[in-house]
Amino acid sequence: MPVSVPDPALSLLAEETLSPRLSELTLTTPALDGETRVRVLVPAGYATSGQSYPVLYLFHGGTEDWTAWTDPDQKGDAEAATADLDLIVVMPDIGPFGYSTDWFNQGAFGAPMWETYLSAQLLPFVDSHYRTIPDRSARATAGLSLGGDGAVSMAARHPDLYGIAASFSGAVDNNNAFSQDLVSPVTGLIYGTYEAEEVRWRGGNSWDLAANLADTDLTLFAGTEEEFITEMADSFHARLADLGIEHGWNEVAGGTHTYEYFQQYLVEWLPHLMEYLAAERELPASFTYVSIKPTYSVYDWTVRIERPALEFSALEVAGADRFSVIGSGSANVVTGALYEAGETYTVTATTGPVGEAEEQLVAADGEGRLQLTLDLGPGNPNQQFTADAEGGAPADGSEDLPFFVRGGGSQFAVTEVTVRG
Repeated sequence: MPVSVPDPALSLLAEETLSPRLSELTLTTPALDGETRVRVLVPAGYATSGQSYPVLYLFHGGTEDWTAWTDPDQKGDAEAATADLDLIVVMPDIGPFGYSTDWFNQGAFGAPMWETYLSAQLLPFVDSHYRTIPDRSARATAGLSLGGDGAVSMAARHPDLYGIAASFSGAVDNNNAFSQDLVSPVTGLIYGTYEAEEVRWRGGNSWDLAANLADTDLTLFAGTEEEFITEMADSFHARLADLGIEHGWNEVAGGTHTYEYFQQYLVEWLPHLMEYLAAERELPASFTYVSIKPTYSVYDWTVRIERPALEFSALEVAGADRFSVIGSGSANVVTGALYEAGETYTVTATTGPVGEAEEQLVAADGEGRLQLTLDLGPGNPNQQFTADAEGGAPADGSEDLPFFVRGGGSQFAVTEVTVRG
């Protein structure tokens, strides 16, 4: 399992002013095993306004670094593009081929832990170091090329942190052979080989996590002259459409994989971003969340799954009255704070279309949460999408399961829970 990050998680070593609006910070964290840098653009008049601002996390592309969007030679020109906006822009280093994920490192795990750094360390640091509006409705992520995939994938893995995302020619489907070849020199380090660790590749892949983006304002840009990038964008666009997820889709005739177009996409998207950030939004009452992680928290819910092997699971919430968990093994679920503290509720859990309903009385805790342990059926003994997992007979009703848990020969069940006061 991945290692934990010791405290202090993130420390500021130095801060340099590069222009009236642009600063460069040097940070250190065990998650990256040393120093890392990030550039930050603040709005004009930030020093004296006393105002709090929304934040855009803007990612660079593969083989680039934290300077890319403000490097005069690259022509990303993020400083000029945001000159008149009430917006903080954070441009971190995400590694030349970091894939914004915690690396597998051939089973050793440990640094670099890009997802941990970006979501669990950098984000709270920015909220404490700058006057931000610390809410998903005031937090955006976007990027170009490999950073475009990272931005969308981070929004899909953490939809409760980022309310709006954009991909500028992003490599948004690593099921594509080109994407796999792109990182072949370090493939064993990032995810492991695709043949042996396909579920890890899919677990960080925007295409496979598309269901998580139903409540995210998402915009995709891709040029017609980018070949494999366009293939990936087309595939992701089709996947979103199949799931009924509304999103912006911009296939630009003649567009190439260059800063001429990356900068154009940023400028075109910024007015939409600012319009989104101007409105207040509540967390969704109903949502779907898909993950390969055995423990995850999303939209104020927490799920911990006990199972023998790595595989997908899903939480599907339909308000305070009904939710489902899809997977195998057992799941401990702590609901959102949706109930009256101290009140007792009748909870009915049914596994599979012909399963026997189990009823129990559960008291809400002092925060108004219910805590339940659910039986999801026998845990699959083999990792999903491996040769040993292939050929398994489907569990009852599994032919009706969504793709993200149905594939790979593994057996899954749906446990549906209803709550009555």
